[in-house]
Amino acid sequence: MEPEEVAEMLRQQPQTVSVSIMDREATEEALGEESCVGTSSGIVLVNEALKAALKKKHFICTAFRGSIGFSDEHSMQMIDQTGRVIGFDIRPEDRHLYEDRSDVVWLSDDFPMFNSEAISSGKVEMVMLPRHLACLMKPLPDHVVVIPATTVDWLLRKRFQIPLNCQIATSIVAF
Repeated sequence: MEPEEVAEMLRQQPQTVSVSIMDREATEEALGEESCVGTSSGIVLVNEALKAALKKKHFICTAFRGSIGFSDEHSMQMIDQTGRVIGFDIRPEDRHLYEDRSDVVWLSDDFPMFNSEAISSGKVEMVMLPRHLACLMKPLPDHVVVIPATTVDWLLRKRFQIPLNCQIATSIVAF
């Protein structure tokens, strides 16, 4: 599928604010900056979304308001030194599934963790997982969405004249 075709599919989504096909310079700048992102807590960050995106040929910056319709998968998870998942992000509507559990420690309002021993040992990794858009799953099943770190979000906003508005988020669609 050509970038123009995918860009048009993204423009047709009601939440879409802007769509820009990224040239090589913009792609290298954004993904290069994304590769340098870490965590403020010192937890190791493994960006599987970025690794998957770097294997792709085309990149589109998409700005959207609200939710653009991600498939129902986690965007991040925490793993212990054995590779066991000990926490992950949840949708607000799923919070009730974890609220009353005695084995849960909340990293944030949308991130339950399940093994406080592993957390206190400091030997954990935060893994950013590849995301997918529901609207592209049938026509483009191999696409990957990277939700950029704040520094990359600012870079994308500046380059593609996306308003600095907390109601608008950016993403990079790679295919």
